[in-house]
Amino acid sequence: MKNIVVYGLGDLGRKIAKELKDRQNKNQFRIVAFMDKQDLNAQFEFTVLKPEDLKHLQYDNICITSEKWFADISEELQHKYGVSRDKIIHFKQLINDENYYCNLCNAKVPFLLEFGVDSPVFSKRKIIGGGVRKNCLCPVCGGKDRERWLKYVLNNKINLLDESVTVLHFAPEKPIENIFRNKRKLKYITADIEAGRADKVEDITHISFPDRYFDYIICNHVLEHVKDENSAFMELKRCLKEKGKVIFSVPICWEINTFEDGSIITSEDRVREYGQEDHVRLYGKDLKTRLEKFGFHVEYYQVDKVLSEEEIEMMGLIPEDTIWILTL
Repeated sequence: MKNIVVYGLGDLGRKIAKELKDRQNKNQFRIVAFMDKQDLNAQFEFTVLKPEDLKHLQYDNICITSEKWFADISEELQHKYGVSRDKIIHFKQLINDENYYCNLCNAKVPFLLEFGVDSPVFSKRKIIGGGVRKNCLCPVCGGKDRERWLKYVLNNKINLLDESVTVLHFAPEKPIENIFRNKRKLKYITADIEAGRADKVEDITHISFPDRYFDYIICNHVLEHVKDENSAFMELKRCLKEKGKVIFSVPICWEINTFEDGSIITSEDRVREYGQEDHVRLYGKDLKTRLEKFGFHVEYYQVDKVLSEEEIEMMGLIPEDTIWILTL
């Protein structure tokens, strides 16, 4: 059995480290230490050492959790701390399985990580796209289940990524944003209501761009936060070109009609009724009809209506997760 030091405990690295800890016995390795340059003992359930402590440890390999910084960390370990190159491995080398696939980073990985807000209402009401999901987060790029589904739809149903178009992306998901940034044909603009998160500060109910400006507007998991839903959809219509499309998703409960109550205003009440303190409604099975009342033609792509069970399992998708496409 190999003795392993797990190195790199950022936000994603801590989740990977816990997964490795759970798997160590059945995968024939033993973790002898967790290590990071930062003092993380107050943030991590296991004792965390510093790289200078390596000289006091007996180990067979140092397993780096970061994909992005693997080369930099490897070089530092070799030149600053005298670690032999053949002792440095990536976490994927510990587990030979390739059970899952992330289309965001094109990586085959042995596991996907748990992610989501732990709120009882998500499981009680079977809300799709919310709550804790077991196989959600890619350990390589940090991409989530709903981002993998969005990438699939963009590539296979809309072909947006190969067009010379103008795109507005509200509350941009970083893995999706990275893909768009690498497409030179696109005029791509990100927006968020909070400064510092995107190219432009924009309120979706008062968009600053002129009429008929965008070919595509993307806003995933945004509208459940917007109290003035009518103004938001009117603004999306106004800014959309004649043949343009709005692409969006929201948490949804397929068992009830959309639920919202103006008297639900405290954080505690919103958590109890909607699942999160910053949600103002819970979308339901009447969403298509609701969208049509705003004057849109509505299409949607639901995971289990498009992909096989094997594909859904391999990509860690939620079968009932849905991307909505609105046209004028």
